[in-house]
Amino acid sequence: ERYWRDWDPGVRDRRHDALHAARVRLSDPIRYYSYVQWMADEQGRRARRDNGSVLIYGDFPFMVSGHSADIWSRQHDFRLDASVGVPPDATSPEGQDWGLPVYRWDDSAAPDHEWLRLRARRAATLFDGFRVDHLVGFFRTYVWERDGSAAFSPPDESDQLRQGESILNVLRSAG
Repeated sequence: ERYWRDWDPGVRDRRHDALHAARVRLSDPIRYYSYVQWMADEQGRRARRDNGSVLIYGDFPFMVSGHSADIWSRQHDFRLDASVGVPPDATSPEGQDWGLPVYRWDDSAAPDHEWLRLRARRAATLFDGFRVDHLVGFFRTYVWERDGSAAFSPPDESDQLRQGESILNVLRSAG
């Protein structure tokens, strides 16, 4: 498997004609993996329904991998020229660059954090409850620029609180 950024430009950039041609060319594996995912989903639902005493809990990750279909399909919602990490501290004097794409919160918030809402609804169907991993990241994100500089985004505490509360409301409404 190749990283989507290394794919042929038409598919990488989601041109309609290239996507159509790829769907035709890959129709058999698409049907196969769609069926496998459908079966896994059905079996998971049945197991949860038939075993009421067993509860399944999961994580709702703050970020997703740059290699994911989510990033490929929603490139406009992410900065691919910077990455998420954490600032320097006592245990990591250099800080950490996790290499994950940075949300473009202003773009992904319209309309009404649609993608996060869809992710949260899906997590609510998969799990009886979920933990929001790296919750603080929804309030503020430490962004590493390619030139080595880094800062929190948004930089202002009142904007951080507004953003975080907005996103938590989206996650709360998923169930």
